Amino acid sequence: MSLSPHHRSPVEAQPPSAAVRFKCVCKLDARGSASLELSGELDRAVCGQFETRLAEAQRASSAVVLDLRRLTFMDGAGYAVLVRAARASRPEAKMILTGCTGQVSRLLNLVGLPEKVEMQGSAKPAEVGSVADSSATSRSEIAIGA
Repeated sequence: MSLSPHHRSPVEAQPPSAAVRFKCVCKLDARGSASLELSGELDRAVCGQFETRLAEAQRASSAVVLDLRRLTFMDGAGYAVLVRAARASRPEAKMILTGCTGQVSRLLNLVGLPEKVEMQGSAKPAEVGSVADSSATSRSEIAIGA
């Protein structure tokens, strides 16, 4: 059987699916509380950039709220960023996850929450501590990813 120079496999013949762009919007409120609104897919490809933004938010505030309502996917690399950020944070610092649903919720329920990380407004894995007010006023928007 001879293949023509224009022959494509069934996978190559299909147009590439639109990648779900990861986005991270950073907000600070008047009291200096930091909030990161995540959307799209948090995977290995964007973890380095996300880790940088999360570290910036942790330097700006001892309580960082991660709004995950629009986050559709998180892999092990995204989870590792949360673990490293929690371990590197100041003793009084905390990270609060809100709006966790779908695959992200299943992942966090499976592996558990790192120390200093709390969950609010979702099916909750084992956790300790209270939650903070997450009201915020937009100051800057940071889009990460391709």
